[in-house]
Amino acid sequence: MGALGAELRALAPQQLDWLDVRARPVREEREGTAAGTVRLLMACMLANLGIACANVAGLLLARSPARAREVALRAALGARRGRIVRQLMLESLLLALAGGALGLMLAPWVVAAASALMPPEVTPYWLRVEVDGPALLFGLGATLLAGLAFGLAPALQLARANLADELKEGGRASTGGPAAARLRSALVVAQMAGALVLLTVAALMTRSFLHLKDRPLGFDPAGVLTFRAGLPPSQYPDEAQAGAFFSQLAARLERLPGVEAAGFVSYLPMTEPGLIHGNMFVAEGAPPPATTSAAMPGVVRSATPGALRALGVPVLRGRGFTAEDGKDAPRVALVDQMFAEAMFPGQDAVGRRMRFNLFHPKEAPLTIVGVVGHIRQDPAPSPPIPGRSVWVPAAQQPDHFMSGVLRVREGDPMALAGTVGEQVTATQGDIAAYDERTLQRVCDNALWEARCFAWFFAAFGAQALFLTCVGVYGVTAFNVSQRTAEIGVRMALGARPGAVLAMVLRRGLRLVGAGLALGILGAWLAALAVGSYVYGISPHDPATFALVPLLLGAVALGACWLPSRRAVRVDPAEALRAG
Repeated sequence: MGALGAELRALAPQQLDWLDVRARPVREEREGTAAGTVRLLMACMLANLGIACANVAGLLLARSPARAREVALRAALGARRGRIVRQLMLESLLLALAGGALGLMLAPWVVAAASALMPPEVTPYWLRVEVDGPALLFGLGATLLAGLAFGLAPALQLARANLADELKEGGRASTGGPAAARLRSALVVAQMAGALVLLTVAALMTRSFLHLKDRPLGFDPAGVLTFRAGLPPSQYPDEAQAGAFFSQLAARLERLPGVEAAGFVSYLPMTEPGLIHGNMFVAEGAPPPATTSAAMPGVVRSATPGALRALGVPVLRGRGFTAEDGKDAPRVALVDQMFAEAMFPGQDAVGRRMRFNLFHPKEAPLTIVGVVGHIRQDPAPSPPIPGRSVWVPAAQQPDHFMSGVLRVREGDPMALAGTVGEQVTATQGDIAAYDERTLQRVCDNALWEARCFAWFFAAFGAQALFLTCVGVYGVTAFNVSQRTAEIGVRMALGARPGAVLAMVLRRGLRLVGAGLALGILGAWLAALAVGSYVYGISPHDPATFALVPLLLGAVALGACWLPSRRAVRVDPAEALRAG
């Protein structure tokens, strides 16, 4: 295919200088940027799994001192260290499998919620969200690996328990020593850092979607019904017959009760990029471009006189199309403000003439009779074709199939769908309307991919936030329980509750601060990786990098404060007896 493209360029180097022929699998072509986003989602999911493993490992480490005496007794009775480790690892695997089974029970609901974000009319045929065999095998493998990951450190710690210390009569429960304390602290720091990275990525992707959604449309989709209709070329080869069909049908639709404006366009704004085609233009009198790609590109739409009014596209200067712009009338066009400024900078484009199909000079030039508002052509952040619009009368450049647009004065536009179908059949007995949708739904469907991924990233971020808070709370609660006697002594000697609260909080806040510092560095690097998926904001957006750490820090502070608050309520006498 590459060689064929080179041969074609050699045949017409001026006209085909832009040509680049490549062969790609259909799936790859349809995936577009979604493949990279799905890989990014998979990375977030694995990071969440890592946070969950660190969480459970920290909780098991905190629980280890309570089992140290049991493990020491088993070792004293002859159990080998390897057997003890195997038993503890088996317990961890059973815990993981129980969690995996619960996850499998919840999976159908999660899959249903994910599928609800994907409109069936625009979801690619190859994209299926279902719990199938490969998904079950992946889940089983992830469950087993997670059980090994979070069970190994506690098992090794318990297997190394000091027999003499643990079996002393009246001996107190061990805290696991400095090494276990450092490991628990490291797990909390890792959770905080991972959660901050995930929350930052989720915030960037969500804000990117909001920017993409709020980008001005240039038209008003509210209260507009759309549909498709047309005359198949195999049955109606005469283009003039198709033009007459759409003119008659538009007149019928405008007379319907409650219809404010009606018309037809060759295709709707915000539709699939593959349906958008461009033409190259040059102003009359300007020197001809050396190559096609040196001319002015524009996205061309055919439209009937009432279409722009139905879409809500304003005429800024000049006039719109009228019934006089027929097949035999002088060729005219409307251009949007962006096109006018690019082709005629500092000049009024109305009345100027231009040519397209540059290498067919016998075609009559187009006279610009009006400048209209710029409309958003493509849902993509960076569309492959510049979004400058050129509108031509449908009577002068008819299409066999066009999209109807009806603006209603009030009520649900879809209520007119049945009436519209009747009018289509009444105009041409063997033709039917299809693909009836509101223009608002067309716009929403155009952004389904960005919206879907934004929800997924937000869900992963919320999950990471929850898991981290549970981990911080568990470790802080364990530290409080280990220092109960110390707290009782301090309060018996007159320590104020505020001082005790500050003492308990200080340790938790040190871990939170270390995790946030490490997480900010990780988030900065992660932002570089996701920069190509972010639209409308910088990957290192200052607001995101300021607010996300504040949010995570505030929630982690709350997780530290709850067990710390219980510490100041300890009865000194009971605390001393417990010690």
